[in-house]
Amino acid sequence: MNEVWHQRLTAYHKELLRYAKYIFNDHFIIAVLFLLGGIGYEYAQLLRTPVTRQLQWGALLITVCCVVITTNLGHWMTLMKPADWVFLRPETVRMTRYLQTAWRYNLAVGWGVPLVGGIIVIPLLHHVLAISRGIVLLFVMGLIIMRGVVITAGYCQSMRPDEAGWQKQLIFRGVLPVISGLVMLVSPWLALVVIFAWLVGGLVLAHHQGTVQWQRSITTEQHRMQRLYRIINLFVTVPTVTVRAHRRRWADGMVRLLAGQDAMQGLVARAFVRSGDYLGMFVRLLLVGTVGVLVVHNGWLAVALAVIIDYLIIFQLFPLEHHFDDAIFVRITPSLWTQRKVAVRRVLSRLSWAPVICFTGAVLCGTRSLELAGLSGVLIAVENYLLSAVFQRFHGRRNA
Repeated sequence: MNEVWHQRLTAYHKELLRYAKYIFNDHFIIAVLFLLGGIGYEYAQLLRTPVTRQLQWGALLITVCCVVITTNLGHWMTLMKPADWVFLRPETVRMTRYLQTAWRYNLAVGWGVPLVGGIIVIPLLHHVLAISRGIVLLFVMGLIIMRGVVITAGYCQSMRPDEAGWQKQLIFRGVLPVISGLVMLVSPWLALVVIFAWLVGGLVLAHHQGTVQWQRSITTEQHRMQRLYRIINLFVTVPTVTVRAHRRRWADGMVRLLAGQDAMQGLVARAFVRSGDYLGMFVRLLLVGTVGVLVVHNGWLAVALAVIIDYLIIFQLFPLEHHFDDAIFVRITPSLWTQRKVAVRRVLSRLSWAPVICFTGAVLCGTRSLELAGLSGVLIAVENYLLSAVFQRFHGRRNA
């Protein structure tokens, strides 16, 4: 069974590496570097400000968010296939060893997330909340052990017949980590002992009269892979992800605003709104970019970040031009086929006003400078015009 696990793990890593070269492209890396640089700069400036009661409450809130995110980021991975129910069920006893190997791998990989999260909040805990370095180090150790507890809970779900509902999941993944994290700041040794006992108790519970829960394990793994594929599908097309287009009544006003009076432009507007790929990616990037620009109070850095993220948003919408390449009714209608590039360019021109408004408002709220906000609005508007008019025409001729 160890050989089966290693074969599946190798195939899984190869699949991720194949998609990684499309996800981590030049545009995405540049945007992420600027975003992380801006957040890091503001974080350093926050640590230099005088400590106030409001700042301490903010630091406590950031610590709670760090505890919840680092202990719950990622899911229990078994790499089990639907066919295992048929072909590997006679090996149920040996399958327990397979799940043990999966538990050890999840544990070895999962400790990195709480370690990075703990390192990020160490200066905040030490300088703002005035917590000693020893207690801070114990807090980081507690985060790592809590991550092990969450992984062990997934292992228990694969071995125990009783199923945890969403209420238990909320308590286990949200309430208890927050309470444990706050207790660690007051009495770290007591919290570490309780969390470690919790971890050992989960392992004992899984092995005591436990057997492999085939259907639950397979279903959980399929849901995990589908969530991963949906994230990858935001950057590159994944064959296993099928997005069903459906009408969103709340977005009918957006369709009318983007469509205008042109028939092909109306088809492009409906394709953008009703397809979850384009609309979801546009909204997510717009929200992330707005928040990133809002937290950066350095004027020129905020303007540069807004321009780069706006370029990333518009550039990711260029494949909308080829959305109707396989649509027969568009090809056999000359008026639609010849106007498709012009229609896409007009829709992009109207969509580009959303980043202008959001990023200009974010720069104004973050820097409190009307001049920088106006400059960012002008730069983004000029950039969007060049992208939607000049570069879009060149991109259309090159891919014709």
